[in-house]
Amino acid sequence: MQRAQRGWYIEGVKNQTKGQSDNSAIEDNQNRMQDGGRTVGAVNKDTLFIDGLTGLPTHLELARQLSVSASPIAVFFDIDALVRLTDMCGFRASDEAIIRVGRIIQERAATLDLPAFRIGGDEFLVTLRGQTHANAVEFAQTTLAAVSTARIEYRRADDPSREHIVVNAVICRVSWRIEPNISRAREWFAEKIWKAKMGDIRRCGVIADEAEGLPTWAA
Repeated sequence: MQRAQRGWYIEGVKNQTKGQSDNSAIEDNQNRMQDGGRTVGAVNKDTLFIDGLTGLPTHLELARQLSVSASPIAVFFDIDALVRLTDMCGFRASDEAIIRVGRIIQERAATLDLPAFRIGGDEFLVTLRGQTHANAVEFAQTTLAAVSTARIEYRRADDPSREHIVVNAVICRVSWRIEPNISRAREWFAEKIWKAKMGDIRRCGVIADEAEGLPTWAA
């Protein structure tokens, strides 16, 4: 019998693509590991759970934590149009922006004793265990404000008026289910942000509230 593949997904995402889960890939690496992961060609699984650029836990650690928890309200953050900064100033500039935004999100989450994760290139997620929907809305608003206050340099050729990094957010719920697909989840977030922008590509600093009206999650 084929073992079930498990992982995290976003409440409301339909028709998720099937395939090998990230945890399955980790287990494949674990089977090759010897001598504490130091054998040539082996992958130390701990490095897969911590992001090398920001030091934040990855989506794999998020999945591991959610495997023993109920469905919490969460806030997803996305750096608006970071690719434009990369195009003009290179990867070093965009990496610095990711590091600084990640630090701000982590510090904001720490004030409420909440975990923050980097789940994609310029994408982060904070799970608000034990918090209310109103708390999630306030957290999203104050975090976006904190990023704006930091005035992280930003440039793009098609909009010279944009001088600083801006972040968008999606309020949602995440769960532990069968057949995860991180790419589909990230696409879902992008769709919700685009909808909140109402088709205006230059609009930024938006918050898409996909958890409104849902029961408050508590541990």
